[in-house]
Amino acid sequence: MGSRGIASAAWAAIVAPGRILAMTAFPPSRFSLRLVGWLAPLVALVLAAPARAADPAPPPLTSAAQVRALTVEQARRGLPVHLRGVYIGEADPEGIAFVMHDDTEGIYVQGPANLVAGLHRGDWLEIDGVSDPGGFAPYVVAGDIRHLGSAPIPPAVPVTIEELNAGRMDAAWVEFTAIVRSVEPKTPTDTGPPPPGTRYEFRSGGTARDQEQKVKMKLASGSARVVIEVNGGFKPEDYVDAEVRVRGLCFNLHNRNRQFVRPFVQVPRGVAVLIEKPPPADPFGGPPRPVASLLQFEHLTAGHGHREHIRGVVIHDRPGVALW
Repeated sequence: MGSRGIASAAWAAIVAPGRILAMTAFPPSRFSLRLVGWLAPLVALVLAAPARAADPAPPPLTSAAQVRALTVEQARRGLPVHLRGVYIGEADPEGIAFVMHDDTEGIYVQGPANLVAGLHRGDWLEIDGVSDPGGFAPYVVAGDIRHLGSAPIPPAVPVTIEELNAGRMDAAWVEFTAIVRSVEPKTPTDTGPPPPGTRYEFRSGGTARDQEQKVKMKLASGSARVVIEVNGGFKPEDYVDAEVRVRGLCFNLHNRNRQFVRPFVQVPRGVAVLIEKPPPADPFGGPPRPVASLLQFEHLTAGHGHREHIRGVVIHDRPGVALW
């Protein structure tokens, strides 16, 4: 045993409980007395203070409107969300994304592929998940999706293409009329990357739905334009220059700064594009117009926005793009 161990044992024997001690010591200094006076209340306060409870979890958001009202910073916290609503239709990336509508408005949702598979238009759903800021508007990342039954589809919101181009109708169920300018098959390059925050895996081209034929239609109303995506086969001659009524889900293309670029509309499966006025049976049936007469004032004509029959000599051609 070293000298320190011997000293410790000796001290323990001297100060054993029950012994009466006589000892001398240096008196405390004024500074040490002041220090004890300052520290004693502080130590007592710390010892008496109860342990700080953890911050309580925020209550879940219970409406689509509450989620969509979040700021980017708020949505990034992954706030809990509990919603009930009706399944309106599929969205991109197909197989993990859809739009549901509750009593307030529509909301874009992503969920596990095994839970999203088999959902159909009109299903009444209950979901639990968290908020995500997305690339343009907040949405819900669902961890659990439960099918509760069926429910009626709410009426679509009547809009104009000009209103779609304002960028305020993201995930909205809308209805509008327009003139068809073109009908083309959808190609793989027409599908953009998944939105920021995508957490679930999806397979492209691996299901029967992926093999369905899809077309994109370019529609116009006045000077406004919008592209819609429709499932099924469509003959261009049946739709080009027709006046149609469209019901679909509006989404917004955006840049990396979360700035609106242009809208596009996805028509859910089972929803038809209705022809309100078919195109002329023969687009060259009427007399040709002089080029100089185009865009002139015409009183109460019904042909505004439709194709015109003109005749002339081609002076320049960009194949597949334009000619002069």
